[in-house]
Amino acid sequence: MCGIAGIISLSSKSQEIDQQSISKLSKKLYSRGPDAYGYWRDNNADIHLLNRRLATQDKRIIANQPCYSQDSRIICVLNGEIYNHRNLRTLLKNKGYKFKTKNDTEVLANGYHYWGSKILDKINGQFSFIAYDTQTHIGLISRDKSGICPLYYTINKYNLIVSSTVQSILEIRNLKKEIDIQSVYD
Repeated sequence: MCGIAGIISLSSKSQEIDQQSISKLSKKLYSRGPDAYGYWRDNNADIHLLNRRLATQDKRIIANQPCYSQDSRIICVLNGEIYNHRNLRTLLKNKGYKFKTKNDTEVLANGYHYWGSKILDKINGQFSFIAYDTQTHIGLISRDKSGICPLYYTINKYNLIVSSTVQSILEIRNLKKEIDIQSVYD
């Protein structure tokens, strides 16, 4: 399993996430993916995507995350595994897509590029992921239907913070750390 995280600004009023919080968040994800670290930021939309990779499919450096679609428009981080990625790769190759790696994250990035959110109807596996379109500034955050791969989130003032571990979310500075009684009740 890998570790993923995303910090997404929801408003122009959002507070800047400091690099120290990003570093601490990444360290808390280390146990989920000790083989590689990946970080990407869109300064225009103030979005941060992080990945700690456990290399299982394609162990080459080029296969590290975040992964990009063929035209670099879509960026994606994935925790888990897309079981049918080989079949989807074949479908996408038939549509003209080219691949640099053998990993499922690149298939997910190109699949989101081609199908948009309908990719959720195509993929089979245990996963949580964040995919983001750098042109439209629209993204997709999802996990498998059974919830096998964890995906936690919170909204801190004007930021959406998503991660595969609660511990990493707690590393964000100025995060209100209290139990939401209504959520416990629900």
